[in-house]
Amino acid sequence: MSKRTKTIIYSLIALIIVALVLWPIVSHSSGSKENKGKKGSGRPTGPVEVRGKVLDYDSFSSEIKVMGNVLADDWVDLSPEVSGKIIQINFKEGSAVSKGQLLVKINDADLKAQLKKSEAKLHLSKLNLDRQEKLLAAQSTTKEEYDAAVYDHSSILADIDLLKAQIQKTEIRAPFSGKIGLRYLSQGAYVSPGTKIATLQNTSKLKIDFAVPQNYSIYIKNGNFVTFTSGNADDTARAQIYAVEPGVDATSATLRVRAYITTKTTHFVPGKMIEVLVPLSAPVRTILIPSETLVPEISGYSVFLYKSGIATSVKVEVGDRTEKVVQIISGINRGDTLIVSGLIQLGKNTPVKLSGFAQ
Repeated sequence: MSKRTKTIIYSLIALIIVALVLWPIVSHSSGSKENKGKKGSGRPTGPVEVRGKVLDYDSFSSEIKVMGNVLADDWVDLSPEVSGKIIQINFKEGSAVSKGQLLVKINDADLKAQLKKSEAKLHLSKLNLDRQEKLLAAQSTTKEEYDAAVYDHSSILADIDLLKAQIQKTEIRAPFSGKIGLRYLSQGAYVSPGTKIATLQNTSKLKIDFAVPQNYSIYIKNGNFVTFTSGNADDTARAQIYAVEPGVDATSATLRVRAYITTKTTHFVPGKMIEVLVPLSAPVRTILIPSETLVPEISGYSVFLYKSGIATSVKVEVGDRTEKVVQIISGINRGDTLIVSGLIQLGKNTPVKLSGFAQ
């Protein structure tokens, strides 16, 4: 290899090393300038467009929301008191029945046979008792024989009463007027005590059942009204409290409450789950703001007001709140314009432009 060739190779190696050393420095300087240019171009060039709301007094009462369900005024699962085979089903599913109506009959042939036998014995015991009374009056029998005849007659009467009670237990009658549901057994099925045959409900008057946390039990009183809904805005209804458990449930730390539905509606049926709104105070006239417009700070809360094209941060004192609104005690007044949109872009004295008003 010639001396000239070696010189060229060494020169190229030196150039490569210099390039590798200088490239990061040049690249970083260029990137910094580019980033500065981008930052400069991202700054707002004009006022932020926001929507406002002119504040006014609204009616407000603090409340809590709990889950509950709708109940029939009376309900019962129809089941037999004795074991046996069903020989009659005297109702149609979904039909109305009257109090005392015979719904189901269980086979009682053996009981009726025993009753017939006891009634025959009763006749003979009555004849024997009458005979003993006459003999005792004529002093032709002893007092012991007369007492035995009385006992025999009374014992047979007791047997007859017992058989009649057992026969009555083979009949399932409606304990109250109402609507009967679906039947779970057919004629010919063998049943035992506790077997569910159908459900009877009196839906002429409906009520709701719910429970409130123990800390709010002081607000629950008979006669108070609550509102409830199944989740749809069209089915809101009212109910009046008529009964409260005397004590708090130790397991759930809640107080169970029941109230009669006072709103005429067909939207609710027994068993339906509902949301119950329980008021904790009487309605008052106060300023309410949307919950999302409240800005949390270390020392409390603030809101942004629109004043002459500027977003002004104002500290406020809050009261009760719900999921959607917050009660304002002090800090803002009726007639102020509250900024309700674009809050994430706002800072102290940010220029703003009203694009409309919220309801």
